[in-house]
Amino acid sequence: MKYLAVVSLLTLLFSCAKTTEDITITNDLPVVSSFISPTSTPSVLISKLVLFENDISDTVNNIDGLEVYLSDIDAKYKMTSDPNKSGRYNYTDSVFIVEVGEEYYLEFMYKDILVSSHTKVPAKPENYEASATVISLVRITEGSTGGGPGQNVGNLDLTWDNPDDGYYLVRYEYLESTYDPVNENIEIDNPAEVASVTSTPIQDSMYSIRANKFQFFGHYHLILYKITEDYAAIYESLNQSSLDDLSEPITNINNGKGIFASFNSDTLLVNVIP
Repeated sequence: MKYLAVVSLLTLLFSCAKTTEDITITNDLPVVSSFISPTSTPSVLISKLVLFENDISDTVNNIDGLEVYLSDIDAKYKMTSDPNKSGRYNYTDSVFIVEVGEEYYLEFMYKDILVSSHTKVPAKPENYEASATVISLVRITEGSTGGGPGQNVGNLDLTWDNPDDGYYLVRYEYLESTYDPVNENIEIDNPAEVASVTSTPIQDSMYSIRANKFQFFGHYHLILYKITEDYAAIYESLNQSSLDDLSEPITNINNGKGIFASFNSDTLLVNVIP
């Protein structure tokens, strides 16, 4: 999941790019998508978004050949292009360690303009617990009744400490290599889309999942992400912009679009059984 928010935020960002019905052609804008944490290798995806007239599709292209730098209070580190992914830059040297409470800065030049941002790494969620480690659901087969979505089951409650009134995301992530459906009478075209689900940002210390939301039997990771206020604000802005074409989504990228943010996480395990 290291890039769970990358996909959702980029999808929202590109779908919200136009702010009026008759937008004129503009210079291409660098779009940054980067999330760093103490448990992941620093990586950034840089694209460009070119806006056209209303009857012409906008275009999104990844940008290669940039000199991208990640820095902390002590030093600046040059990231390297990923040979397997256009527009992606990584820093894999073990000398750079992302630490809780530290601030990190991202910068690069694009068309003679400095594009930059910074983020402060949040602490790991504290006292993260689940109300159960095993959930029993009734398998629905042809001709059977009950079980599956709509069956009378309780909640799986996730709790944690939130002394600073911070922001969180919850994700349940399916771990099995094959999909074993709870309801065999329902044909699911793309099981990956419903097997793993991520919440919107919440500012709370509890999250409840209806047990019948689990569409497949098997093991799931229950991941709790502590995110920055920037991330939460940008996510909400992008969702609002998708509903209102006149709203311009906010960004924390100077001279660009997108997001450079940090997160921290903890993970539990639940097994859904028949």
